[in-house]
Order: sequence, then C-alpha cells, then structure tokens
Amino acid sequence: VHSIGFYKQQASGSGITINSVKVNGKVLPADELSDLFIEFVGDSITAGASNLVKFGEEANPPERTSDAFNSYSTQTARILGADWSNIAVSGGTLVKDTINTPAKTCLPEEYVKNNRVENVAWDFQNNRTADIVVVNFGVNDSSVVKVLAAEAGQTNEEFFADRAVEFAHYLMEVNGEDVQIIFAHGLMTTNRIYADDGYELAVEKLKAEGFNNACYFRLPANRDGGGGHPSVPGARIAAEALAEFINENYR
Repeated sequence: VHSIGFYKQQASGSGITINSVKVNGKVLPADELSDLFIEFVGDSITAGASNLVKFGEEANPPERTSDAFNSYSTQTARILGADWSNIAVSGGTLVKDTINTPAKTCLPEEYVKNNRVENVAWDFQNNRTADIVVVNFGVNDSSVVKVLAAEAGQTNEEFFADRAVEFAHYLMEVNGEDVQIIFAHGLMTTNRIYADDGYELAVEKLKAEGFNNACYFRLPANRDGGGGHPSVPGARIAAEALAEFINENYR
C-alpha cells in the first residue's frame, strides 16, 4: 500500500495544474487527517531555499537547488506526524514594505489568498483552520523596519513587535482565538537581532491584552546551505528542536 502526495518544491509563483491521476490497481480511501494541523508562514528559510547546495555554491536554478519538502517547517510537521501548510516566499517580510520599488512581498497580505498569482481569496470558513501557526520573519525586514520605525518614533523592536501583534490578531480572527502562535527566529542569525526582542515584546503585548496563546522560540542557527540558508541537515536539527518544544507544550 502506498500513500501518494503532491508537494510544491520551490517558492516560485509559477505552478502546474493537475487535472487527473491514473493508477494501475485499487484506490483506497485517503489516510485519516492528523489530530494536529500546523501552518508555517515565512520567507526563504521556510521555503527551503538553496538547501540542496553548500554555502558558497551556485544556488541556481532554484527548482534544482531548493526543496521546501525538507525545510525546517515541513520536517517539523513530519516528525510530529502533523498535517501542515507551508506559506512562504523567498524575500518575504512581516512588515509591509512602503519604501522599495518593487516592494518586498508582505506575507501577512499573501496569507489571505488561495492563489497569489491570480489574487484569489482563501475561504477560511469552509476549510480546515490551523491548530498552531509558526511565524518566522526578520532577516528580510531589517532595512524596511529601520526606516519605518524611525519615522514612527519607535525602536526597531517596538515597531516590529506591533506588526507581529497585528498579524497575530488576524491569525486569531480567521483560525479562532484558541489558535497557538509560535514566533520563531534564529536559523540564519547566530546572534540575537531586533526581531528576537521584537517577538518577545509582541508576546508580552498579547498577554497584556489577555491572549496567552503566543510564545517565542529561538531556532538553532545553521548557514550551511547556499547563500547562508540552512541546509537540509541543519533544518533537521531545527525541526527536531521545534518538534520537541511543540510536544512538550501543545500535545
């Protein structure tokens, strides 16, 4: 007996449409859904960018050098036996980019879509909602945060925290107030940066509002892949750490 799945390997906006699948043999009912559904929202780290090559090697073409099925996110889900959704775009940000042309992709805006190419909205009401959402941004936000935080008269950490809180509010709106939110960071940074402090501040702000369903998790750093991205083995180490954290706190 074989279970067959179709997974998008890299974060390009292009794709294919599968109209039918033919098999020789008997088709059995699909596997039962897991009792845990996790959504991962992030940038190239979550998309598994350049994880099939070593640091310093050419990371093109992306369809041959990137593997989202073996990013830290999808490996975490498989360790846990969870169902998952991976919503990720290389170069993506948490903060809306209003200073660059073209602007960086703001993932909170993409999260609401079923098809980002055709700008089709996702039907949250009639589809399965997440039990846990893992949010992982920070590396690509820095230049935008620096400018917009100064304009707002805030520190980088404060500005980033406010955007994280806004996204958390939306995640609770569409997934329900019981959804657990994990702000994760650290795979491409060996030292703490503004995003780490910003996520911790966001958790404090949410608790002050009466929401105790958010936390921060520092992922172990790994820059062994192309462009300083985590390699597949490095992503596995992070996945094992995150899976252990989820098992201890949410299972």
